[in-house]
Amino acid sequence: MLDVDFEAPRCVDSAGYLSHLGLELLLKAFLLLVTGEFRDDHSLANLLRALEADGAKVNLSEEHAATIKQLDEFYNLRYPQPAGSPSVGDLAWTAIHSLFSALAEQLPEDLRRELFKLDRTKKFGRVLMRKESAGRPFEGHVVVVDSKK
Repeated sequence: MLDVDFEAPRCVDSAGYLSHLGLELLLKAFLLLVTGEFRDDHSLANLLRALEADGAKVNLSEEHAATIKQLDEFYNLRYPQPAGSPSVGDLAWTAIHSLFSALAEQLPEDLRRELFKLDRTKKFGRVLMRKESAGRPFEGHVVVVDSKK
């Protein structure tokens, strides 16, 4: 039987990178709504500056600005870095959640409404679901089912 500890430190790099990606996509959706386009840029700080340059009012605390700076470093967790990867740990999650919440509250109403009504069990025609373990190696593991269109 495969022993998998999903709370193991090895999962933290992926969580750091995915946190960056999630906020990057949120900012790009905001930019797309405001300007009709978004930059080919992965820097959260640059995307935020682009929003503000286009007249969007985004009010973030100094703590949130520090979290953006930290998250921009997490982009480098995507691939191993010869010079070393940034430090990442579970202490960052509270600050990241706070930043996401602050940004989500400032989205234009129609974008926020669309974001929160998304069906999180579907992803591009695939169905995401939890399946009972029934003796499988992962207790309550996630199953992705592709549907033919």
